[in-house]
Amino acid sequence: MGVSTTSLFRKWRSQSFEDLVGQQAVVRTLRNALTSGSPARAYLFCGPRGTGKTSTARIFAKALNCAQGPTAEPCNQCSLCRRIADGSCMDVLEIDAASHTQVDKIREFIVDKVHFAPAEARFKVYIIDEVHKLSTSSFNALLKTLEEPPAHVVFILATTHPQDLLPTILSRCQRHDFHRLTPLEIRDRLTLVAREEGFDLEEGAADILARSAEGSLRDALVQLEQVATFAGASVGEEDVRTLLGLAGRAAMSSLVAAMAERDAPRAMERLNELVQSGRDLGRLSNELVEHLRCLLLISVKAVEGDLLGIPPEEMADLHAQASSLSPARIMSWLKAAMELQGAARDAQRARLLWEMMLIRMTVPEVDLDPLEDLRRRVARLEAGLGGGSGPLRQGPPPTPDRTAGFPSAPARPVPTSPGASPRTDRGGSPGPSRPTAPAAHPRTDRGDSPGPPRPAAPAAPPRTERGGSPDSPPPPRTVVQSSTGPQGAKDQSSTGAKDLGWGEPSGPSPRPAPGKSVSSAPPQPGPETPAPSPTPRLPASGGLSGKESWQRLLAFVKERDRRLHAVLMEARLDSLESGSLVISFPSTYSWHFEKFQKETGVLEAMAQEALGVPLRLVATLEAATANAPSPGQEHRSFVHRAESLFSGRVVDDSPG
Repeated sequence: MGVSTTSLFRKWRSQSFEDLVGQQAVVRTLRNALTSGSPARAYLFCGPRGTGKTSTARIFAKALNCAQGPTAEPCNQCSLCRRIADGSCMDVLEIDAASHTQVDKIREFIVDKVHFAPAEARFKVYIIDEVHKLSTSSFNALLKTLEEPPAHVVFILATTHPQDLLPTILSRCQRHDFHRLTPLEIRDRLTLVAREEGFDLEEGAADILARSAEGSLRDALVQLEQVATFAGASVGEEDVRTLLGLAGRAAMSSLVAAMAERDAPRAMERLNELVQSGRDLGRLSNELVEHLRCLLLISVKAVEGDLLGIPPEEMADLHAQASSLSPARIMSWLKAAMELQGAARDAQRARLLWEMMLIRMTVPEVDLDPLEDLRRRVARLEAGLGGGSGPLRQGPPPTPDRTAGFPSAPARPVPTSPGASPRTDRGGSPGPSRPTAPAAHPRTDRGDSPGPPRPAAPAAPPRTERGGSPDSPPPPRTVVQSSTGPQGAKDQSSTGAKDLGWGEPSGPSPRPAPGKSVSSAPPQPGPETPAPSPTPRLPASGGLSGKESWQRLLAFVKERDRRLHAVLMEARLDSLESGSLVISFPSTYSWHFEKFQKETGVLEAMAQEALGVPLRLVATLEAATANAPSPGQEHRSFVHRAESLFSGRVVDDSPG
């Protein structure tokens, strides 16, 4: 390239509407206004830097004052066109608002002189660049002039931040929005400039320059001039990457491949190679974001052909890599890369941020975000359930038995012989038939004092559910009778194993909790009592019984949330009904019941993860009794006892 004292972006500034790059809508509107002979008196050109706002303002001023005008295209041959182009025309005033923010400057340059007729041109044109830099008082001084300018004056305001302008200014201007140029438009322009300047520019180098310019033609021309000075007569891809500190798509593909294979040492090795070769980590983050963006669009088939502006050979490599990755995974990487892009501007810690991001992507276990960890667990669980192959993750080992009263065998019908009734404890297995004697005391639950002995009652007809008469056909569910203490008795019902078709029981029988009694003698089948059926089981959870499922759920919740575990410790397991665990809370624990109701969804999600099958949790609250504590007293008692789970202290929670 020959020696020149003029920068390329100034030398190749557009001089006519025909030469303007990429702003067809704006060009067409301005040409029509010039052809009609009635241009507006105030224009606002807004858009990103390097998109042609100031160049368009100068072309419009030339078209207004051309010797053949007003015309849709300036001739660039008459004296006025040439003087406007070199900035020596007295009637076309270009003002930099960033250096003239004071209201006195605006009054001196515009307000006090706007009424004077133009000295040599047809129109007096004021071009105010970066107009958003003006102060509020300057805008107020300019406001009346913009609303009612003289017939020989045209204002053209240019800005990159139109949102900073006062609404009163915006309402008085005809607005034209300039958009960013596409990489293809910039590449074609760079190729033309390189050919005219006499040096060779490889197509790949032009693509890299066009993409790195981010839609600004001026930035691309500045970079082209810098690379041409560095490389000489021939500019190649490696010259551009070396000067701009870029790594290239091949390096990004290698880095993403290491992330996909969760190979942290290899990813760190690739990063170190890029740093040692002098690559800029800030630009590398931009490259990674762009590479992941292309992979995401390709993986969801959102683009076709050359819409991304990528050469065919690179496009084939992107398709191959995108086919091996899921869109969700690419999206997760893209979010992390965008966070890195915003934070890596500080060069002192850019490498540390890069290393942290790569470790997060290659070693997910170090990500301590609990919500993200829960999402991953749910995703793995859904993948295991949906695929139907491969064992699901086993839950934690069962904890000590806390299901006193859960049936080791299904309930039996109430016998009709007088003087005998099956004993149950919250839906537990019935004990042996015992005659009612004067010395027998009714059972108590949760440490209640026994009441007076109950006299023997004559045999009652079999009970039915939901108010049915004794003559009506029996329902498919078996009715069992359970006493709850001196306050009264209640009936509980559970589904028999033969109705559900579940497997044989396994594991030890439930042990009674401290202070609670259950019947331990084996049931004695009589002439009217059917033989006991197998314990209900969950068929999809490895043959776990209801008791074992409840134990596993308690252990799983204890690992995840100690407070929810403390709530569940006050519940009693009543029955297992077709994929539902039914539990009950004593009437004095209404706060625990309400807490359970609010957290049912969380507990069911934990149950599915712990047991491997969907399980519905149903809770009931027993009938209210006398002297029940208030919710506040109950909550304080719960907090008092929960402290022992975390501090290890023994808490005495006895009454009084």
